[in-house]
Amino acid sequence: MSNSHKSIATFSFICCLSACVGDFVVTFLLGLFYPGYDFTSQTESSLGTANSPVANYMNLWGVLFGLLLIIFGLGIRETEFKKEKWGVILLWLIILYGFGEGFGSGLFPNNHIGNDHTIVPNTHNVFGAIGGFALVLIPLAGSKIFAKKKCHKLNKYSKFVLIIGIVLIFIYLLSRIGIIPYKGLWQRVFILHYHIYLIVLGVVFMNSVKKSGSLFSNRKTITTNLPTNPLMR
Repeated sequence: MSNSHKSIATFSFICCLSACVGDFVVTFLLGLFYPGYDFTSQTESSLGTANSPVANYMNLWGVLFGLLLIIFGLGIRETEFKKEKWGVILLWLIILYGFGEGFGSGLFPNNHIGNDHTIVPNTHNVFGAIGGFALVLIPLAGSKIFAKKKCHKLNKYSKFVLIIGIVLIFIYLLSRIGIIPYKGLWQRVFILHYHIYLIVLGVVFMNSVKKSGSLFSNRKTITTNLPTNPLMR
């Protein structure tokens, strides 16, 4: 693998880390400048609504968030997934997540006030559903990749993320319709669960490119060398 591909892998991971960590940092800081905003009962989208004093900043972050994840996905495509079926599915799921939750939230904020629902919040919800659905399926694609490459611990971790993630999204949906409290808290727990997984993926892919050239370049190399990564012990 050339130095340029290694640089792309590193830069892609930095974009992933910036998006996943930045989402919590930015929304926390913006929430401090929104009088009366409650992190436990209000979702991140509330920061971008028309009556929010930080709406412009939140919507700008949404676009940047989407761009960072798309770069991450495209970077993986450039270094890893030239022909691998599940690799291509994984990178498109990452791109769809960035597109739906990032660009969807930033360009189509949930602008309704009170009971005034317009085309903009409806579009926001559609994009959000696409992004959320893609996010839920990311560990499924990961489990297929790691099972094929005999990365047993990462395969089990992917399945764990998938199962717990489905439980968390169910809890979050219950909180959205008012059956249980703390809608904002459950949303953030759900996002954190998956963002940790994305960061782990970024680390594994970056290290595999640097050490062996590609996760899919040589089955023997991956089987013997990848488990030496501290994340896989």
